[in-house]
Amino acid sequence: MRSKQDPESDNKTLPWYLRKLWPYFLLAGACFLLYAVTLGYGFSPMDERWLITQEQATLSHFSNLPKLFTTSTLGFYYRPFLNVTFMIDTVTGGGDKMYFHLTNILLHAVCCALLFRFFLVSGIEKHVAFFAALLFAVHPVNVHAVAWIPG
Repeated sequence: MRSKQDPESDNKTLPWYLRKLWPYFLLAGACFLLYAVTLGYGFSPMDERWLITQEQATLSHFSNLPKLFTTSTLGFYYRPFLNVTFMIDTVTGGGDKMYFHLTNILLHAVCCALLFRFFLVSGIEKHVAFFAALLFAVHPVNVHAVAWIPG
């Protein structure tokens, strides 16, 4: 079922929070407000140790990028794109844990915005799409995906 409203429309009858880019800013803001506390979290003693702290020699130089696509961590974790994000965080943040957590918050905010957009192009009304995406942004089931670095 297609919505009567065009997803790109800025209908003046809509509430302010559904006009223009406001829904995207509000979704991102909700993610940052809710998960900002994780910026002070450290590494957990399990996966972060194996995937990040013990791999600092590899992750600290972009010259090792091809290695991320040809080897696995511990012989069974083959996650090259996850390791690329770890490399970017390590190089840009000097290994500071905050950069890893910030990346997770940014990725969650992008996912929420993409979900909102997906709902719109699927024909769901804008207010329903916004609140569904907002529910996804703040739902407790997503805590591990944002707060736990490899999540």
